[in-house]
Amino acid sequence: MTNKEFKLPIEFLEKKEEVSEEILNDLELNENKEKTDISNCLYNHIFDCDTESGKSMVKKWNKYYTSDVMFLKDSQKLYSNMKEIETDIVEERSIIELVENINTVEKFEDRYFYIGDFYGSSVFNSNEKFILVYSIFLILSPLMTLSLPLILLLGPFFMLKMQSQDINLETYLINFC
Repeated sequence: MTNKEFKLPIEFLEKKEEVSEEILNDLELNENKEKTDISNCLYNHIFDCDTESGKSMVKKWNKYYTSDVMFLKDSQKLYSNMKEIETDIVEERSIIELVENINTVEKFEDRYFYIGDFYGSSVFNSNEKFILVYSIFLILSPLMTLSLPLILLLGPFFMLKMQSQDINLETYLINFC
């Protein structure tokens, strides 16, 4: 799972410092280079995460530190008031697969019926009303395609009836052919 979308609160701070690689290795804050798992990581023991998304987030916690007292006090208050969230591992896996599928799809516009073939199409793709009308059109277009020959065939008969003319093949051919 990629974490390029989610940012930790410290990542928004301007007054932050990056933790050096030597400190990370000396304190065992990140995974051991010889082993590919993060079971020996200090953060893994602190957070005790069982989920896949939790394990991927452990790697983000060791990137920055700050001396901003206000931020640290707010963080303490936030983390002390947090409750544990129950997660279903099967449900989490399906969400992760869905996000990865969306992030890795090559022809996103084609697959999710966005308009992407001409210049300026991003304006239409960000307009909710246009996308709604376009989606309804895409859903109804097969029905319109099937009903159009019937409308073209019966339309002239209704026009003759509205003009109070006799409806037979001869008047049909005279008026519409």
